[in-house]
This record gives sequence, C-alpha cells and structure tokens, in this order.
Amino acid sequence: MQDVLTIMLELAQKDDNVRAVLLEGSRAFGRVDQYSDFDFAFVCQSNKPWLDSAILPWFEEIFGPIAIMQTPDNGDPLQIYTHLVQFKSGTRIDITFNSVEFIKTAKLESGTKVLLDKDALFVHLPPASDRDNWVVKMDEQAFLDCCNEFYWLSPYVGKALARGHLLQALDILNNNLREQYLLLLAQLAASNFDWKNISLGKNYSYLEEKLKEDQLGLYQSLFQSYRKAEHSEIKSALLNLICSFDNLAQSLASIMGFAYNFEEANNCKEFIEDYFGFLFSCD
Repeated sequence: MQDVLTIMLELAQKDDNVRAVLLEGSRAFGRVDQYSDFDFAFVCQSNKPWLDSAILPWFEEIFGPIAIMQTPDNGDPLQIYTHLVQFKSGTRIDITFNSVEFIKTAKLESGTKVLLDKDALFVHLPPASDRDNWVVKMDEQAFLDCCNEFYWLSPYVGKALARGHLLQALDILNNNLREQYLLLLAQLAASNFDWKNISLGKNYSYLEEKLKEDQLGLYQSLFQSYRKAEHSEIKSALLNLICSFDNLAQSLASIMGFAYNFEEANNCKEFIEDYFGFLFSCD
C-alpha cells in the first residue's frame, strides 16, 4: 500500500520538528504481502508534541478505526516513544518517535531504509538488508552443546509424563527440545548455501524452502511432533523427535566435519526406555 508511505512522508515533510523518517522491517528490504506491517521511525528535534497519544486522532481520521494497539514502555518517552497500531481495515502501522540525540547513539537494524533525511543524518547508513538475521555457522562446541541440551532435557518430558503433568511435558517439548531441533535444522539449511548471507525469516518462516528435497523428511518430523495433548500422543512425539534429532545431528556432523557423541545419544534413549518403559522404534 504505497498510499501509507506517501501519507506518512507528507506528514513528516510538513513538520519542521521531524528531521528524518526511517522504514524498518520487511517493507524496507524483504518480501511484502497484504499482511506486511509498516514500521516507521520518526527522528524528531523533540518528542514532546507526540506524547499523550497525540497522533492517534489523526491516525483514525486517515486510516480508520483502531482494532487494538499498544504503547510499550521503552524508557524515557522524550527519547523514544512508540505506538503499535492495528487498524480494523487490516493496515498495521508501528511508529516510533526518536529524538535526534537518541538516534545518534542507537544501533539501527540492518533492515533500515531512509525515506527522508532533512539534515543528512544517515548518509553513511548501508542499504537495508536482512543481514542481522543471517544464520551464523556453529563451531563444534556449540554443536555439541546443542546436542547435549537436547538429550539432557529429553528425560524431563518422560518424567513429566510419568507424573501426569501434561502441561509441563508439552512446555518442555515445545520450548526446549524443538528449540534445539530448529537450531540444528537451520544449520543444515544454511549449509546448503555454505552459510553465505542466508536468512530463514522471522520464526524460521523460510526454512522449508532452503532445504534440499532429501532433507525435507527432517523438516516434516518436526511437524509430526505436534500432537494432541494426550499422554500417548506426547510420548510418541517425544520418541519420534529424539530419533529424528539423532539423524539430523549425525547428518550435520558429517557435513561440518564435527565429532558426534553417539554414546550420549544412545545413553539417553536407553535411560528413557529403562526408566520410563518407553520403547523407541527408530529406523
């Protein structure tokens, strides 16, 4: 929606207090669709005129009724002041007012594009890109630590299931085990491009398209670990995810030339089988 950019720039150009306008996020450099937000940063001589939600009546007059919004507490509002606004029309505008003094010391995201710069404050800003989100190649210790974390926490799910604590089991499965799985899967995807300028998007949105066809089974295994909130389903999800993680870690270790702690993986499986009575059926 080019009109939003035009409207916001016209507002800034007419206001001498506004010295620059920056566009951040996907609309500055990446893929854009009808759901993409508009993330603006206004650089001002003073934030004072914008305080107390002063822009909201104008927002509603131009873009229509507001469905829901937030005004985060970022600290001193005279230095940085933010509104996150979702309009009923579907338009989403996030706007942050930054004092010139504050912006000079702030670390800008790589996905920042200059739309207006009245005082040449940003002449040395590099072109907007997703480089902040590029996958960084793991070293061997980070790889081993990731594997250790996964195998160390796997029995916690078994213990929670044994106690009948399904919410705890689901929480560990989702926030701990899948997190480690995704870290390795992201490394596998990046290895296909020799870790050069590879971004997988927010929340791994583009992970699937970066994997080779023969790697997609590891991706699908992650989705298969999402089951009903029932004891038997969670148990099955745990066992299958451990098997798949073992295969993933071995593949990645081979690609990266890393050692893999087979003993740790096997001990984890044996402990879960012996202590909780769960039976693995890894291929």
